[in-house]
Amino acid sequence: MVKGRKPEVFGNGGIKFARRLKQVLNSDYPEFLIGVPNIFYSGFDSKWRAKSWRINNERFRALLAGDKVYYSAFFGWPNKRDPSFSTHWQRIKNIWEQKNITIVNFNIALMEHPLFSNANKIDFITCPQRASWKEYDRIMQACSDTQCDIFLASMGPVATVLAHDLAIRGQQCIDIGQLASWYNKMHDLERESLY
Repeated sequence: MVKGRKPEVFGNGGIKFARRLKQVLNSDYPEFLIGVPNIFYSGFDSKWRAKSWRINNERFRALLAGDKVYYSAFFGWPNKRDPSFSTHWQRIKNIWEQKNITIVNFNIALMEHPLFSNANKIDFITCPQRASWKEYDRIMQACSDTQCDIFLASMGPVATVLAHDLAIRGQQCIDIGQLASWYNKMHDLERESLY
């Protein structure tokens, strides 16, 4: 669905996934908020990343509805110059404070990350590091069989589809993307990549 790119690269599930993602990005379901990257963000960690966003802006915008309100996907990318930086991570951690959470990711070590230390209970659903869409039905079934307050999914663009589908079922899911990696970077932690 993204002009000029192979669907396998973009959506890791071919054209079927690309169509499904476009449908989700244009969803009007009121309990589902969609965060998208702000290509004008000034806090990119590299010139390459900033240039990449600018180059792909037109392709990405083709997936979005022109009249829809989108929110920032960069909630986990704080700018150290921002006056609220010192409280940023605590405000994020408050989302799952003393709640039962389930992390959907490929690396079970994420359960031990300090970002989630204030959760009451942490469960884990494994997904492939790449091509999660190929196991989407199994992942969705595992989520359906799990009792928790919040799902935290980090599985590429498939997490956005998962968050939408769980919202329709009345369950809360946050696509946390690379939140743990950004936490590590902002706190100068020497940890393996856990996103």
